[in-house]
Amino acid sequence: MNKRCINYRRIFKKPITIHSIGKFQLPVGIEMRRILIGLAIVFFLAIIHLTFLNFLLGDFMKIPLVYLSYYGIPVYFGSDYLSEEQELFNGKTAFYFFVDFISYFFTIKLRKKKYINDEESVYLKEKITFEETRL
Repeated sequence: MNKRCINYRRIFKKPITIHSIGKFQLPVGIEMRRILIGLAIVFFLAIIHLTFLNFLLGDFMKIPLVYLSYYGIPVYFGSDYLSEEQELFNGKTAFYFFVDFISYFFTIKLRKKKYINDEESVYLKEKITFEETRL
């Protein structure tokens, strides 16, 4: 019997890629996570545009090149940066980092739970203080 250890990490980390839209073939595949992150960035930039920039810049934002650079550059570079694993996010993508952070914040930080060896401590309610001793 031939037993082999198979590493599925590489297979499951392969992103979903779109190669065609209807009958139109794209020359390069676009990752689905970059599209979703790009849409979130566009939504955020649109809120900023509608609330602040219309009043401050007025007709300047109606120039097509300025409009395209305002949305295009942050979406392209921001979606690329946030879709990759970063050391800043503990080796995770930004999405999984923020999911883990929100989970930690609401389950542990707000409830002020104390843990000892990965188990919740019932007896540790007050703070521990250490006294300086001389040997």
